[in-house]
Amino acid sequence: MPLLADDTLVGALLAAVTHGPGRILDVAEVGSLTDLGQVCAAVVQRALLADETESRRARERVGLVLERPELLVPAFQPIVALVDGHVVGYEALSRFQAEPYEPPTVWFANADRVGLGSELQALAIHRALAVAMAAGLPDGTFLSLNASPRLLADPLLVRATSGFFLERVVIEITEEEAVGDYAIMRDTLAPYRAAGARIAIDDVGAGYASLRHLTELQPDFIKLDALLMPRLGSDPAGRAMVRALSGFAEEIGAVLIAEGVERPEDLALLARARLPIMVQGFAIARPGAPWPEILPLARQAWATTGSPRPAALAGRRAIGARRA
Repeated sequence: MPLLADDTLVGALLAAVTHGPGRILDVAEVGSLTDLGQVCAAVVQRALLADETESRRARERVGLVLERPELLVPAFQPIVALVDGHVVGYEALSRFQAEPYEPPTVWFANADRVGLGSELQALAIHRALAVAMAAGLPDGTFLSLNASPRLLADPLLVRATSGFFLERVVIEITEEEAVGDYAIMRDTLAPYRAAGARIAIDDVGAGYASLRHLTELQPDFIKLDALLMPRLGSDPAGRAMVRALSGFAEEIGAVLIAEGVERPEDLALLARARLPIMVQGFAIARPGAPWPEILPLARQAWATTGSPRPAALAGRRAIGARRA
């Protein structure tokens, strides 16, 4: 039966008759279902109104940031070579100086919900590029920018990056959306690659960042899912995955990045492995204004691991060559 609230259709109620097929409901049963339908309609209507109100507020909040770009403040987190702690790049992140003071993930999720996701992502990229270039991106480092598959095909990204040299930019494809057609995605990425930008796949092992991403898109950087890091000390399978993906990355000419290295013991464990990979996380440096310093405990982890093995040195030289 239809659920009507103020003569507006807000849903439907499905009721099962348990006394055999073909039985016609009597007047009392019809009345009971009607009463139940009215109660359900009132509940659904309140939920819809609350959702509409929250969506309107979210649209207003995101719209304010789009109108006042200075409310979106870029933060930068160093990415370092595991073998010696040398800073090779920075990932650009976003901090919002507008009420309510919520995590960036909430801001971007709300923007997606009200149809402004691409606009907010494009603003974040433009702001990061502008701030980084004004501050002077340190020599020999790259700047990694997050972009969803949807944004990559949007002219907004072209406008956001217009006027900036892309030779030192890495476009980091986020994992929250599926890629419907890899041929189209490769064509979409081609102009950016031709302009000198490199490609990273974010959160490999989570969401939509599958191994097919790696084989179809041939990225320059592979970023491990951060949830893998806390389990490394007690998870032999996780350590085996890191070693395997490091080897896979070398085979396809890419570099592995282990992000989410938040604890000193995780960094020490990785440093002892002396793999030719990059790392980032709170154990190394927290995101901040251009350009955050590496934490003393992180430097100590590299100082106490001894000389890197030859394969790691080869990987370090490859990283250096790719920074140019």
